[in-house]
Amino acid sequence: MRHFRLSSMLLIVACVGLPTLAHAQKKNRGDRNRITNEEVLQSSGLGSTAYDLIHILRPYWLEPPRGRVASPNGDGYRDGGSDLNGTAVEVVLYVDGTRQPSVEQLKTLRVASILEMRYLDQQRALQLRGPGHEMGVIEITLKDASKR
Repeated sequence: MRHFRLSSMLLIVACVGLPTLAHAQKKNRGDRNRITNEEVLQSSGLGSTAYDLIHILRPYWLEPPRGRVASPNGDGYRDGGSDLNGTAVEVVLYVDGTRQPSVEQLKTLRVASILEMRYLDQQRALQLRGPGHEMGVIEITLKDASKR
């Protein structure tokens, strides 16, 4: 009987600790739509450019959304990755709030200059940035603009 009570108490203690453990694991996983300065510093050996870091840590940021997305001219829907004319469409890049001509600019941004990177999916990008952001947005905040 005494053994049964002890194992019951251990089971209760173990069950009470489970939510805390799950919460800690979730917290350590981080935000999948954000790469923080801490994560940038920890990953500095993975690549020298923002593109390298995103390609390794969050490759889905560079992929077109799955399924169908609204067309830029409002004529209906198109498959992700190209507009109604078949022209390739890519995620839009902003560096320190300034829209960049191409996502290729990621290859020119040094990891050491990055404070934070954030990804806005299709829905969030359209809400915050408006039309022309159907593939999503990558926003990069630099530590110092002179370090570009």
